[in-house]
This record gives sequence, structure tokens and C-alpha cells, in this order.
Amino acid sequence: MLFLFSVLAVAVSSEGLKHLELKDLEAFSKNKGLNVYLIKKEKDEELEKTLLELSDVFEGFANFAEIDYSDELPDKFKSEHYPSIKIQSEEGKWIFEHKKLLDADSLYMEITSHIENLIRYKYKSHHFPEPPSDVVILDESNFTTSIQSSNEPYLIDFYTPWCPHCHKLEPIWRDAAKKLLGKAKLAKVNCDVNKELKKDFKIRSYPTIKYVPAKSTNPKKDAIKYTGRRTTESIIAWVESMIIRFAEPNYLVEVTSHYILQNYCFAKRQCVMVFLPKFQESDSKTWGKYFNAMKEVIDSHTHLGFAWVWIEGKHDIEFETSFGVTEYPSLVVVSHKEKTYHSMKAEFTVASISQFLTTLDTKSDQKKPLSEKIPFIKASKKLEKTDS
Repeated sequence: MLFLFSVLAVAVSSEGLKHLELKDLEAFSKNKGLNVYLIKKEKDEELEKTLLELSDVFEGFANFAEIDYSDELPDKFKSEHYPSIKIQSEEGKWIFEHKKLLDADSLYMEITSHIENLIRYKYKSHHFPEPPSDVVILDESNFTTSIQSSNEPYLIDFYTPWCPHCHKLEPIWRDAAKKLLGKAKLAKVNCDVNKELKKDFKIRSYPTIKYVPAKSTNPKKDAIKYTGRRTTESIIAWVESMIIRFAEPNYLVEVTSHYILQNYCFAKRQCVMVFLPKFQESDSKTWGKYFNAMKEVIDSHTHLGFAWVWIEGKHDIEFETSFGVTEYPSLVVVSHKEKTYHSMKAEFTVASISQFLTTLDTKSDQKKPLSEKIPFIKASKKLEKTDS
């Protein structure tokens, strides 16, 4: 790092706190390295003294200047409040506003952060080989084919090389990619280069993280923004919850806890809940008939996209009552997102279930509102006798 700082210092000269006229601004902004501007409407001796002292601290690394506000200032130098500190790098390519306290400590930390980012950017511009990583590099040439051909979902980091928070995320991203190997692919997109992807995914800040389900045919529409903490543990936990949420609904899940109900049913667009007779009050042959019927419908109607769960009846009467269940077997289709449910009134056969599910969209007048507060289902032990 010291070597890189010295390399940067060769290209940067310091003249203390230089006073600029409007006519000087363009030439000064083309300085290499980092430029720090004080834009003011009135004299501020204390702040000017602070910047003068900081110019000595950062001699060789940054140029400092002050300029009086005028309406003719370029918009990128204007602010809502004055005095204002603007930090500019790479001959005017990027400009940022310091929005924290205007004291020496805060300014020192901000300027140091930008110098480190500038060094990283210069380092990466030389295209040294990157360390081995499980992170996938996506760009406009491979984005669509990579997403659509993958059996695993993608979590994508939309970043820029100059973003401080993006650099902080890098080691976390590599660690999460390694630990999620085989479950999900972690990728990154450089928005400085891939401007169409930046536009398509409406990226306005960095880093922005978005999840795209496996084999998505419309990544722009299907993408879900990650808003959690940027830690390895938080990212992994969220991705695993998304995998459960978007798992292909071609299997039956026994509900033995509210967690299972939430993740395998309520988190889905539409979920089929089947309430079976209490096992001790029925027999394995009858249960086998019900399971065979459900499995046949699931196998022949996977295109409908329903999640399927089953619950042993009379285990939690309060929960069952909230869905109008009074007899067994009962079949209810729930849309937790829309806060509605449908109840099938016909006999529990393959033909009846198939007809009910395929004509569900035509029965909007039969929708019932979900209870404002659905009770948590009581936990239970997993039943073993589920086969015919």
C-alpha cells in the first residue's frame, strides 16, 4: 500500500489551499489524483484553516482549493447547503459530496477512503490476474445465457470500481460465493462498463444486490432486491430462504411447524393446503388413496405452479377454523400475498381436484378473505406412515 501511495504521489502536486476563480475551475479539475473543493457563499475562517492543515497532511496525494459560489458554477459543483465540500477524482471523471460533519476527523476519513479507492481503481486498471474466486463475472455478452441455462439461482452484485462500499463488499462476496457453491451462484456486474444492464435493472446506487431465480426467462422482471445486512451470514441465510421460496412445487411437504408453513406455502404465489383425516382415526389404505390422488395431480399439473403442503387434521382446530375447515379431507388454495383463499367443495378425487385447480381463475367471486391474524400452527412430530 505504501508503494502504491508513493506511485500516486508522483502525479499529484500540492499548493496548500488554492483560491480559484470560475475561469480556473476547468483547468484545476483536470489535475490527476484527488481534488478537494470548498464551495462557499461567505468566508469561513475555521473551515479554511482546517482544509489548509489537511492539505499539508495529504501533500502529494490530493489538491485542495476553495471557490466562491456563483450561479455560473457547473451543476456538479452545486449543493443544497453551503459551505459544501466536493471531492473529485480521475481528472474530473467522478465527483462526490462530503455529507458528514465538516470537521478535521470526518474530512480526513473521507479523503483517505477516496485515495484508497483511487489506488484500487488504478491497480485494477492494469488487469493483474485476480485471485481464484467462485464469483461469476457477468457482462452484456453472457448475462442472459448464463442465467437461463443455470440450474441454480444467481445473486448479482451490481457495482462500480470507484465505489467504497463495493470494495468493502468484495471479500464478503467471495466468502459467500464459496460457501454457497452448489446451491447458488454469486456474480458481479461492472456498471461502468455494462450500462445497458445498469439501465435494465434500474441500478441507481452501489452496490445493488439482486436475486434472480434459477432458469429465469425474464431476469429483469423476476429480480428481487436484497436489502439485508452485508455480511456473509446474512447473505447466505437470505439466499437459502429464497431457494426455498422459489423451489419447484412438484412435491408434497408435511407441515409440522409454522416455519415450514411460512416458507413452503405462504411464501409462494399460490399454495394448495390439504387437511387429511387424523391418522389414528383413519387407516393406511385410505391415506394411501388420498396421497396417490395428490401425487397424480401434482405430476400432471406442474405447469400451474402451485406449492403443495399437507396437514394432519384435528391437530390445531383454531388454525383449521381460520380457513373454514370442518371436515376431512379438505383442500384449500391460499394466496397469502393477496390475502385470499378458495375452498374445494367437491369429492376428493383426481378429476375433481384437477377441475378445481384449472378453473380457479374463473372463480374470483368465490374468493374468501384471509383472517387478519392467522394463528400460528402448533408444532407437531413428523408422521412416518405416508405411503400406501
